[in-house]
Amino acid sequence: MTSQEYIFQLNKQASQLTKELFQTITAKGKEAEVLTLDILERVRDTGKNAKGSNFKPYSSKPMLTGSKNFLNQSNAKAFFSKKNKSSGTDISTLDSGWRTVNGKHLKIVRGGYKEFRALNKRDNTKTKQVFEFSGMMWKDFKIKSKTIDTSGITIVQGMEKENPKLEGNTEREKISIIMPSDKELEKFRTNVNQELIKLISLK
Repeated sequence: MTSQEYIFQLNKQASQLTKELFQTITAKGKEAEVLTLDILERVRDTGKNAKGSNFKPYSSKPMLTGSKNFLNQSNAKAFFSKKNKSSGTDISTLDSGWRTVNGKHLKIVRGGYKEFRALNKRDNTKTKQVFEFSGMMWKDFKIKSKTIDTSGITIVQGMEKENPKLEGNTEREKISIIMPSDKELEKFRTNVNQELIKLISLK
């Protein structure tokens, strides 16, 4: 398991289901997709991880950026055409703020990622991160697979393909951003069990 996916199982009683019932619930029920939405809403709306703690605040450490990192090129143009005044910090020894790194012409954002969000017209007033900038990091967040065996139903939830942004954010937070909370898992199990009872009663 990587930081880009999270594997969890329903309780073992689900292993008594026939393959036919499992195929029916995975085709008909949307409980797993609802769980994915619950996680996404918690992260973006509350800024809390699966353990209930706040994610770290937006960094104010000076950073370098190029125009391709901006969501809107008019915002990029406004930033790169502005003259920066020296703040006296080590990274700001040049008044222009320009640096060349690996052949790329970059400029210092003195207020770090927090200021960079504001430059892109994104909210930076929250005291914790919500991991929502362009929406690209969450684009491939989904249920990757659902299987059944003697131990029960196993669901793999994560990114469809490798996502460097998620990997970096997870490393900084020291906890998987997409890990479901106990409350979310309990809600999921309850919903699935209710659906299974309905299906079994029809047999």
